[in-house]
Amino acid sequence: MKRTSIADRVARTFPPLACVRGFRYFTRRAVTLANVSESGVDAEVRGKRIQHVRLRVADGRLAAGCTCAAKLLGPATCKHVWAALLEVDREVALPGLRSTQRALVLGVLDAPPKRPRQTTPKVAAPPPAPPTTKARPMKPRAAKAKAHAPRATARTTAQPARARAKK
Repeated sequence: MKRTSIADRVARTFPPLACVRGFRYFTRRAVTLANVSESGVDAEVRGKRIQHVRLRVADGRLAAGCTCAAKLLGPATCKHVWAALLEVDREVALPGLRSTQRALVLGVLDAPPKRPRQTTPKVAAPPPAPPTTKARPMKPRAAKAKAHAPRATARTTAQPARARAKK
């Protein structure tokens, strides 16, 4: 029996650019599946930021949600959802969607809540030490005065012809 790919069944709903970018995450093994069950999968996709993807199956239909900004355009435009679908196919998860090869419409699901970051408590920084020396104000530079004397040329040094004739 041929194994049916969920990604192949929903591929028509994804734009090519989302598929290419999602495939990059998939090939870098940046997708981690968590909470895998027959009714759904939660996944984390690691890129510049970690995005959380939720895939749910109900009545033979698939719904997806992501925490990225592309969720405003729908889950079918999200590269993280595509990467998660490819990882679901690799792990052979969601067996309820593999019984038929007909096209599958991807529904909208509320995005999973972002998990709070685990941060270390911040320690207050010590106050800055007072300056030990006073900074002197900078003096403005004086422009160098250049004496511009007219260049001596034959016309400026020689008296005009009329003035010579009167003498």
